[in-house]
Amino acid sequence: IAMIFFLLNVNADRSFGQDVKDLKIRSDHPILFTTPDLVEKIRLKKNDLKEFRKFVKSRFQKKTSDPKNVNAIRSETDSYMSQRLFNGYKYKAMHYGINAFLNNDKLSKEYSKQFILSILDRPIKDGGYDGKPRGRLFALGILYDWNYDYLAESLRKQVRKRILDYLDYLENRWKL
Repeated sequence: IAMIFFLLNVNADRSFGQDVKDLKIRSDHPILFTTPDLVEKIRLKKNDLKEFRKFVKSRFQKKTSDPKNVNAIRSETDSYMSQRLFNGYKYKAMHYGINAFLNNDKLSKEYSKQFILSILDRPIKDGGYDGKPRGRLFALGILYDWNYDYLAESLRKQVRKRILDYLDYLENRWKL
């Protein structure tokens, strides 16, 4: 249930004993792992953001520096799909999403979009281990949230459906 609230953008005070009537759906993005105040504080750290952009480029955007070179970007994001471990998906998604949003980085926006498409183009399966579907679910949630304003509504709809498909799959396959 916590994962469903997490992915459906429910905003709740995390203290115990909160009244259910105080829960509400947040419509602003991003909401995962941040607040508007935190975003503003980070945006003031211009040198840190420059360094972060360089780090993301050197570590996760190796095939091209051109956001229009979709084939190279897609080739790189497709190569991630063989990962079995949850953290690999999460780590890349966080870096692309944060860099796209905080630095308004066109390359990270395209990497985010192609990462989403790489996940959507593959069947939901786990190969006997739940790390792959969990990692892809987590990556979709992060990429959707941090890139919300950059994604076409048709792609947002596909992501929301796939998130529900992953939740259903994991619940039925792994009884989570």
